[in-house]
Amino acid sequence: MQTEGLEYYLKALRENGFSPVIKDFCGFTRQNTDINNAISPYCGHYNDFCHMIKSNPVAHHICHICTRYLKQLCKDEKKPFTTVCHFGVTEYNIPIIFDGICTGAFCLGAHQATDSDERIKNAVAKVGGNANELINAFNASLPLSAPSNEILLSAGLIVRDILAETSRSFLSHTKRSPSDNLYEESTVDKILRYICNNCTDSDISVKKTAEMCFCSESTITHLLSNVLNTNFRTLVNQNRIIKAKYMLEHRCNITETALQCGFCDGSYFTAVFRKITGTTPAKCRKSL
Repeated sequence: MQTEGLEYYLKALRENGFSPVIKDFCGFTRQNTDINNAISPYCGHYNDFCHMIKSNPVAHHICHICTRYLKQLCKDEKKPFTTVCHFGVTEYNIPIIFDGICTGAFCLGAHQATDSDERIKNAVAKVGGNANELINAFNASLPLSAPSNEILLSAGLIVRDILAETSRSFLSHTKRSPSDNLYEESTVDKILRYICNNCTDSDISVKKTAEMCFCSESTITHLLSNVLNTNFRTLVNQNRIIKAKYMLEHRCNITETALQCGFCDGSYFTAVFRKITGTTPAKCRKSL
């Protein structure tokens, strides 16, 4: 019932232009397959503008800095607040609180800041890129202002409460708090970011991930198993399928989608897609 409620409200918020994004500060979104599948499509910004930003390693690193800053703000504020990122994306952030501790954030209503064009130009001067292309993608991807429907904002608070209960179940089961094992949480965060950014590479591996995250292969295996209750290949495929669904939603060819998401074999892509989503790429694309 908890998962069904999450999916219902998250879908309603997305369909009404609220661009919901869930930030997990302690690993609660990965506690079981049902919750992970329900939340995964909402664990990042998947619009064209943000995809362009993430394709630039330096710019993407700035995004990670913003996330760490958001985490600290949530811990300090413990109540809804608005932020503007380096690239001009404005969001309404609702901290997820359990027992007085901030376990994550629910972000809503991504839209343009009043000085977004200037922010993008200033950022491009530092990290490189084509300012005009980014501004065009920004204008096409994000509304000028945030949605203001109070009923849907109430739905956002309901989702926040469901997520707080979800994090409670996770922390109670693992007997951990977000303040425990800071080394593990930090390392897990690096692993998740690396996999998210590089999951479409056909040669992604535990060894390469360990090298880039400055830890051992056994550490990755241990953390994914004990903290996130998953394994490396499953996590890579989950991230690939999230990207694949995004491409199919934008009417991309199935073969092209498979190749761009790191699958060299179409049959394997279909099998993984069906296992994770319960349907095939063809049926998913046909239903849109």
